[in-house]
Amino acid sequence: MEHRHPPYLTYDSQHENLPDPTSTITRDNQHYSEVLLPSNSTPFPIPPNSSVKHIAKDTITANSTDGMVSSSSSMDALPSAVVSTSARTASVLRPIQKTHQRRSSSIPGWDSDDDNELDRTAVNRYPVGPSQPSQPVSEKSPWLQKEHKKQKQVRTCLCLGVILCFLVLGAILAFVFKEQVFHKDTDSSLSPAHPPRKGGPGTGAGGKRPRQQLHDSIESIYHVNKTIYRDPDLINAFYGIDYTPRGSQEPDCKANLGNVIEDIKVLSQLTNRIRLYGMACRQAEYVLKAIEYLGLPDMQVIMTLWVDNNQASWDKQVRIFWNLIDNDLLMDASNSDENLQESTFKSQGVIRISQVASRIIGVSVGNEVLFRNEDESKKKDHVPLSVLSAYMNEIRQGLAERAAAASASSDPALNNRGRVLSQIPIFSSDLGRNAHQIVDQVDWVLSNIHPFFAYTDVNRAADWALANFRDETLKAAAGKPAMVSEVGWPSGPTSAKLGSAVPSMENLQIFVDTWVCRANQQNIPYYFFEAFDEPWKNSIHPRESQWGIMTVDRHLKVKIPTC
Repeated sequence: MEHRHPPYLTYDSQHENLPDPTSTITRDNQHYSEVLLPSNSTPFPIPPNSSVKHIAKDTITANSTDGMVSSSSSMDALPSAVVSTSARTASVLRPIQKTHQRRSSSIPGWDSDDDNELDRTAVNRYPVGPSQPSQPVSEKSPWLQKEHKKQKQVRTCLCLGVILCFLVLGAILAFVFKEQVFHKDTDSSLSPAHPPRKGGPGTGAGGKRPRQQLHDSIESIYHVNKTIYRDPDLINAFYGIDYTPRGSQEPDCKANLGNVIEDIKVLSQLTNRIRLYGMACRQAEYVLKAIEYLGLPDMQVIMTLWVDNNQASWDKQVRIFWNLIDNDLLMDASNSDENLQESTFKSQGVIRISQVASRIIGVSVGNEVLFRNEDESKKKDHVPLSVLSAYMNEIRQGLAERAAAASASSDPALNNRGRVLSQIPIFSSDLGRNAHQIVDQVDWVLSNIHPFFAYTDVNRAADWALANFRDETLKAAAGKPAMVSEVGWPSGPTSAKLGSAVPSMENLQIFVDTWVCRANQQNIPYYFFEAFDEPWKNSIHPRESQWGIMTVDRHLKVKIPTC
C-alpha cells in the first residue's frame, strides 16, 4: 500500500534515482511537486522558493517554481557555488524543520504524527553536532548594530550631562547660600537666648563654649586660621589707617569675613587703629569678629554710621549698631531686614553689653556731610546740620542709657562695660574748614585733610597738611580733642593730576616719608587714607580709586619708614 506524503523530495539511501514528479499540487497559493516514495527511502521536506545545493554526499537541487529536480552522485560534477559541508546541511535543515512544524497540512491522509516522524527522521539523519554550533536564525545587521551602539552612547552622554548639571547647580547653591548657612549654624544657634547644651554651663555641642564653636565654624567655612605671618616689610608706623572691606558697597554687598580676617592680619602689622565708613554689608560686624577671632587685644576701631538724606538707611544702620553693642557678636547683626530685631534693651529693658564695646574708641555719625551740602546742584541730597546733630544725640543717648543700666547691676563685668560705653566719644568727620560748624555738637573734632585736592606739589604736601590742621581744626576745636581723620596721596593715574599735584607711585612714597614720621614726632593723631585701593570708585572718578598703601590684593606699594 502506498503511503502519501506531503510535497517533498527524497534521497534514497541506496543511491537510487529520484522518481519523477507525478503531479503538481497547490497549497497556500504555492506550487509543489509531488512524488511517490519507495518504502526504503527517507523523506525530508523542501520548502517553497528554496534551493538546496547539497545534502550528505550527493546533491539535490530543487526549484519549486518550475518543479524541476536534478541529482548528482559525483562531487566533481558540482558547480563552484555549491559547498558540500555539514554546516550548510544544518543551516538548510533548521528552517525546513521550523517551517514544516508550523505549517498545518491540507493533504488528505496526512496527520500530525506524520509531521513528528518526519521531524525526528530529519534530525537523526542530519544532526547538528557540537562541532557545528547552531546560529540564530535572524541576526542584527551591521547597520542595526551600529545604530543601537549610537543610541546607547547618546543615552550614556545624556545621563552624564544630567549628573554634571546637578553637581554644578549644587556647587552654585552652596556658594550663594554659604553666608546664610554660616549664620544659621553659628551666630543664631549660639545666641545667649539659647540654653546651654550638654557639657556644662556655658558650653555648646561637644562640650565646646559658644565662642569656640563660632571660631571653629569660621575656620570651616572660610578656610582661615589664626596664624599671622610676620612680614619684615610691614612696620607698625601709622597712628591709624582708614579701611573699607572689599565688597562693602550696596546693593551688591560682596564683603566676606574670610577676606576681612586676612586684611586684619596685614593691617595689625601696620597700626593698632582702624577707622571704618559705615555699617552696610556687615562690614563693621566682620571687622569686629576678625579682631576677636585673631585675638588682637590692642586693635581698636572707630565705627561710622553713614549719613545721607535716606531716613530708612539711617534707621537700618542704627539697628545694626545696637545689635552689635547688645549681642556680643554671637547674634546675627547682618543688615538684612529680617534679622534686624528691636534691641532687647529698648523693648524689654534687658541690659547686655557686648565685649566688643571695649574695641570701640569712637563713633562717627556721618562723613563729609557738611561738605556735600556745599554742592548747590545737589540740594535735594543735603542733610541739614540740625538733622546731623539729632543723629549724634540719638547715639549718645542710647549709649548713656545702657551705661546707666549697667552701673546698677550687681555684675562687676557689666559695670565695667557700662563705664566703657559712657566714655565712647561721638562726632562727625568733615573738612577742616567746616569744623567750626559742628564743634559744639561733637566730643572730638575730626578733619579730612588732603593737600592733593589743594593742588599742592607733593614736596610741600606734608607742610601744607600740618599747617591746615593747626589753622583750621585745632583752632576750631578750642581745646577739644582733635585729630586728622583722612590724609594721603593717590598713586595713579597720572592723567588725573590737579595742577601741581600729580598722582604716582613715587609721589605716594614721598608723601609717606614726609608725613608719617613728622606727624608721629609731633604726636598728631591721624588716620592715613587708606589701606587698600578701591577699584569700584573708578565709576566716580579714576583719581578716587588708587589711594591705598596696598593694592586690592594686599601687595605693599610703598616702603614703610622707620621713624
